Amino acid sequence: MSKLKFLNFVFILVCCLVYTSHCLARDYTDFEREYYIENIKKYTEEIKQNPNEALLYGARGEAYYELGAYEQAIDDFTKSIALDNNNISASSSYVYRAKAYKYIKKNDLALQDFNKAIELNKTYDGVYAARGMFYYEINEDYKAIEDFTKVIEICSNDNKDYNDYYGYQERGWVYDKTV
Repeated sequence: MSKLKFLNFVFILVCCLVYTSHCLARDYTDFEREYYIENIKKYTEEIKQNPNEALLYGARGEAYYELGAYEQAIDDFTKSIALDNNNISASSSYVYRAKAYKYIKKNDLALQDFNKAIELNKTYDGVYAARGMFYYEINEDYKAIEDFTKVIEICSNDNKDYNDYYGYQERGWVYDKTV
């Protein structure tokens, strides 16, 4: 095979691989979208049967959130919180609602929800990580460092290696930005 034919073959192979990966990514995104749409339908039916079940509203809110339907997500998280405001599982609804508020630029409400989630569950490393990212994005770097340090402390105590690593990584990015 001549060098030109070989290079042509390699070029065509690379183009095919790029096209295939693009199609797979699109198919996965379509699949993921369908998954959340189906979950919304499922939870809507279950809510009709159990209208006072906070977890169902929270689960449907997560599906709305993942689809970028932040207003609908906020409505469901608000309903979930109203039905069950004083337990650890409500902490998750506060975190997701805070993240949704962040996306629609209601930062004051987002911060209130992050703080309430921490009040309900002081050992939930995910809320400190989410609030740390929030602080990082609004350029409150020292507060972000405090939250990522808290993630590291909680994870070190619970032997959660992945989140422990995440805390170090995120804190490192903030340190790098502030230096």
